[in-house]
Amino acid sequence: MDIEQVVNDEIVMQHNRRYYAFRCEIVRENMRPAGKKQRGGCGLWSVKASKYEMDNKHLQANCPCGRRARLNSKTRRFFMYDTREAAELHCSEENRSGDEE
Repeated sequence: MDIEQVVNDEIVMQHNRRYYAFRCEIVRENMRPAGKKQRGGCGLWSVKASKYEMDNKHLQANCPCGRRARLNSKTRRFFMYDTREAAELHCSEENRSGDEE
Protein backbone atom coordinates (compact mmCIF):
# COMPACT_ATOMS: atom_id res chain seq x y z
CA MET A 1 0.00 0.00 0.00
CA ASP A 2 1.52 3.32 -1.00
CA ILE A 3 1.39 6.60 0.93
CA GLU A 4 -1.11 8.18 -1.50
CA GLN A 5 -3.62 5.40 -0.86
CA VAL A 6 -3.22 5.81 2.91
CA VAL A 7 -3.84 9.57 2.65
CA ASN A 8 -6.92 9.00 0.46
CA ASP A 9 -8.30 6.44 2.93
CA GLU A 10 -7.85 8.89 5.82
CA ILE A 11 -9.68 11.64 3.91
CA VAL A 12 -12.58 9.29 3.19
CA MET A 13 -12.74 8.25 6.86
CA GLN A 14 -12.85 11.89 7.98
CA HIS A 15 -15.93 12.50 5.85
CA ASN A 16 -17.61 9.23 6.74
CA ARG A 17 -20.22 10.46 9.21
CA ARG A 18 -23.03 8.67 10.97
CA TYR A 19 -26.07 10.51 12.24
CA TYR A 20 -27.77 9.54 15.48
CA ALA A 21 -31.35 10.42 16.41
CA PHE A 22 -31.77 10.51 20.19
CA ARG A 23 -34.30 11.71 22.72
CA CYS A 24 -33.41 14.06 25.57
CA GLU A 25 -34.61 12.17 28.66
CA ILE A 26 -33.47 10.85 32.02
CA VAL A 27 -32.41 7.24 31.61
CA ARG A 28 -31.67 6.34 35.22
CA GLU A 29 -32.95 8.32 38.17
CA ASN A 30 -30.25 7.20 40.61
CA MET A 31 -27.20 8.35 38.61
CA ARG A 32 -26.78 11.79 40.22
CA PRO A 33 -23.90 11.91 42.72
CA ALA A 34 -23.91 13.50 46.19
CA GLY A 35 -27.68 13.85 46.38
CA LYS A 36 -27.86 16.75 43.92
CA LYS A 37 -31.10 17.26 42.04
CA GLN A 38 -31.13 15.88 38.51
CA ARG A 39 -32.41 18.12 35.75
CA GLY A 40 -35.13 16.50 33.66
CA GLY A 41 -34.86 16.13 29.91
CA CYS A 42 -36.88 18.26 27.51
CA GLY A 43 -38.26 15.18 25.70
CA LEU A 44 -37.36 16.39 22.20
CA TRP A 45 -35.58 14.29 19.60
CA SER A 46 -32.33 15.71 18.17
CA VAL A 47 -29.55 14.71 15.77
CA LYS A 48 -25.91 14.03 16.61
CA ALA A 49 -23.27 13.64 13.86
CA SER A 50 -20.21 11.53 14.55
CA LYS A 51 -17.57 9.50 12.78
CA TYR A 52 -17.64 6.86 15.51
CA GLU A 53 -19.60 3.62 15.59
CA MET A 54 -22.82 3.15 17.51
CA ASP A 55 -21.35 1.33 20.51
CA ASN A 56 -18.44 3.68 21.16
CA LYS A 57 -18.52 4.41 24.88
CA HIS A 58 -17.41 8.02 24.36
CA LEU A 59 -20.30 8.98 22.06
CA GLN A 60 -21.92 11.99 23.73
CA ALA A 61 -24.70 14.13 22.29
CA ASN A 62 -25.73 17.66 23.19
CA CYS A 63 -29.37 18.68 23.26
CA PRO A 64 -30.41 22.27 22.44
CA CYS A 65 -31.81 22.54 26.00
CA GLY A 66 -28.27 22.19 27.38
CA ARG A 67 -28.32 18.58 28.60
CA ARG A 68 -25.61 16.17 27.47
CA ALA A 69 -26.32 12.48 27.04
CA ARG A 70 -24.11 9.46 26.55
CA LEU A 71 -25.42 7.46 23.61
CA ASN A 72 -25.08 3.95 24.99
CA SER A 73 -27.26 1.28 23.40
CA LYS A 74 -27.48 -0.62 26.70
CA THR A 75 -29.18 2.24 28.54
CA ARG A 76 -30.75 4.50 25.91
CA ARG A 77 -32.84 4.02 22.77
CA PHE A 78 -31.44 5.85 19.73
CA PHE A 79 -31.21 5.29 15.99
CA MET A 80 -28.32 5.50 13.50
CA TYR A 81 -28.72 6.85 9.95
CA ASP A 82 -26.37 7.32 7.00
CA THR A 83 -27.71 10.77 6.07
CA ARG A 84 -28.56 13.84 8.13
CA GLU A 85 -31.84 14.24 6.23
CA ALA A 86 -33.05 10.78 7.29
CA ALA A 87 -32.14 11.44 10.94
CA GLU A 88 -33.82 14.86 10.92
CA LEU A 89 -36.94 13.36 9.32
CA HIS A 90 -37.08 10.74 12.09
CA CYS A 91 -36.69 13.44 14.75
CA SER A 92 -39.38 15.66 13.26
CA GLU A 93 -41.81 12.72 13.05
CA GLU A 94 -41.12 11.72 16.65
CA ASN A 95 -41.44 15.30 17.88
CA ARG A 96 -44.70 15.72 15.96
CA SER A 97 -46.14 12.48 17.37
CA GLY A 98 -45.05 13.56 20.86
CA ASP A 99 -46.96 16.85 20.49
CA GLU A 100 -50.18 15.00 19.60
CA GLU A 101 -50.17 12.89 22.78
